[in-house]
Amino acid sequence: MEVSILMGVYNDADTVDTAIASIFNQTYQNLELIVCDDGSTDGSSAVLEACQRKYGERLVLLSNKTNCGLAVTLNRCFSVAKGLYIGRMDADDRSSPERIGRQVEFLQAHNEISFVGCCAYKFDGDGVYDTVIYPPYPNKRDLLWGSCFLHPTVMMRRSALETVHGYCEQKSCLRCEDYDLWLRFYSMGFRGANLQEKLFYYYEGSKNLAKRKYRYRVTETIVRVKGFYANHMLVRGLPYVIKPLAVGLLPAKLLLALKNRNK
Repeated sequence: MEVSILMGVYNDADTVDTAIASIFNQTYQNLELIVCDDGSTDGSSAVLEACQRKYGERLVLLSNKTNCGLAVTLNRCFSVAKGLYIGRMDADDRSSPERIGRQVEFLQAHNEISFVGCCAYKFDGDGVYDTVIYPPYPNKRDLLWGSCFLHPTVMMRRSALETVHGYCEQKSCLRCEDYDLWLRFYSMGFRGANLQEKLFYYYEGSKNLAKRKYRYRVTETIVRVKGFYANHMLVRGLPYVIKPLAVGLLPAKLLLALKNRNK
C-alpha cells in the first residue's frame, strides 16, 4: 500500500459518507483509508459501518470508547497505517478526484520536500463562497503569522512523521495540532510545499470563526512560543506570539465582519 489516508470522526453522521466517497473516487487507487470514530454520539458509527460494507478492506475502521481529541485519534490511525505516504482528510470536507495522485507525483519528483498540501475552495451550506491560497514553498518565517498549510489537504512522507513522533497529544497543543506539527517539521529540517491547484473543498461555516474559545487562543500562544524557539526565531517572533490573544479579544461580530470583508 503506497498511501494511507487518516480521518478522525466526531459527530459527522451527515457528511462523513460524502467525505469517504471522495477518497475512494480518486483517480489514484493504491490507497487505504483509516477512519477512527472518536466517541461519536450522533449515529456516525452506523454510517461508518455501512461505508465499510460498501468499500471493503480498503476502509479500516477504528473507534475510541470516549472522545479523545484529534491528535490522539490521528496517532491511533497512524499506528496501523501501511502507506509510504500519509495523507489527511476531514469528515466534513471533500477531495477532488485528482488530489491524491497529484500529491504522490509531486513527492516522488521532489525528494527535498517532506509534506505537501494544496489550495482549496471554501464552502458552507450555501455552496462555495471563497478560495484558500497558500504559498507554493513556505519557509519557516512564513509560519510566524500563522499556518501556511491547510491540514486536511496535506500528504506527508511516513519517514518524516515518524521522525517527529506523530502529533503532539499534550493539552497545550489542543486545537493547534497541525500548526505545532508544521513548526516541529521545520525545526527538524523538513520542508513543505503547496500545490497551487485547488484540489480540495474545505467546509467552514459562517460562524466557525466566532465559535473558537479563548482557551484555544492560549494554547496557540504556547505552541507559538515553543515552535518559534525550536526554529531559532523566538526574538523575531515575539510580536506574533500575542496575535492569537489579541484576536481572541475582538468581539465575535467584528471577527465575522472582517472575515466577510475578505471574501
